[in-house]
Amino acid sequence: MELFPKKLVSIHLIDENFLFTDDLREKYSWEQRYHLHFYPSAERFFSDINGKPLIFNRNHILILALNLAKPDQQTAAELIKKCINLIPGADIINICHEKELGQGVCFRRDGNVINIVNNENTVLRIDNAIKWILAKINLDNKQRIYKFTLYFFLVSVIVSAAVYILFLQR
Repeated sequence: MELFPKKLVSIHLIDENFLFTDDLREKYSWEQRYHLHFYPSAERFFSDINGKPLIFNRNHILILALNLAKPDQQTAAELIKKCINLIPGADIINICHEKELGQGVCFRRDGNVINIVNNENTVLRIDNAIKWILAKINLDNKQRIYKFTLYFFLVSVIVSAAVYILFLQR
């Protein structure tokens, strides 16, 4: 058993038009620390996630590539709120149209939600967003290891000083 096990990352892609499925499968399926899950619709994602318990030592990345042109489709904001309530702490990458995001802006971060414009560079921006999230996760892990090492060092110094003082008095 490792003291600090590597955290696995689950990448959930909800791609209704199957635009990014092959690219992500090609880039991330060969790695052992990623678990890729592909869903053809948001309803399928919610039914699959509600049916099985989440593994809490994993980090979750949700990529929403939804077709919002359907008349019965929920808005992206509602789906993002449902995803945040379902998987707290998950990082969400939302792929939207340029008119939804704003003029002249290619991506925007709002908390743990990254909005990316759907254009010819979308796959590259998704890859960069995933790498940014992974760098943030690795930094958090290194900070946790640093804090553990610092506390262990301080406790060992205090204990050794106490033992030295006790044996010096005798």
